[in-house]
Amino acid sequence: MVKSQRCRGSIRGFTLIEVLIALAITGMIVSVLMSSVFYGAKVQSAVRQELIERERLLRSKSWFSELLGGCLAADSASGSAFEGGAQEITCDSVMPLHGRKFLGAQRIRLSLSASSEKNQQLVYRQSVNDTNGQIIAEFPPGTAVFTFVGTDGVDVATWPVMLNGPETLPRRIRLTMKSETGQPMDFEWSASVRASPWLEPILKTPFGLELPR
Repeated sequence: MVKSQRCRGSIRGFTLIEVLIALAITGMIVSVLMSSVFYGAKVQSAVRQELIERERLLRSKSWFSELLGGCLAADSASGSAFEGGAQEITCDSVMPLHGRKFLGAQRIRLSLSASSEKNQQLVYRQSVNDTNGQIIAEFPPGTAVFTFVGTDGVDVATWPVMLNGPETLPRRIRLTMKSETGQPMDFEWSASVRASPWLEPILKTPFGLELPR
């Protein structure tokens, strides 16, 4: 009987301080785990958004190259000539964005304009009656301009250089962006006109990369 009472007396539970310490340690572990889960979800969301933006930019660049690459050479008096300025390009293209309603080239127009948030937008229109257009690219606030390169390699601000001149298509069309502070941005799109009769054929590798001339 005495032995049983001694054994019962030696058994004791946790003190209040021990319980509080255990709860504090558990809370710290849970907070670290929750922070890790939250940070991982935030990083995953940022990466997903970055991939979406990159895909949108690549698709817009491809549209830009295809639309202008299919412009046809035509005399200025025909009404189908390539006309370009710092903010707008108009030409008859065999590669319209929304397909053709009839056989032959379709008159298209690419224009640059500022949105209400001062972002630069590249707007596509496929007909004269299209007043709203389709925004195919949007860039940060700054200055966006088109420039043109003739067969002599000289950049010009407008095309054609001379009215009724022999060169009806530029050798290359560029879209460049500058930030609001005037610092050049790492941004330039370039398109070569494929329909030009005096351009050399574009040589590409099996991976689709253009070979230097």
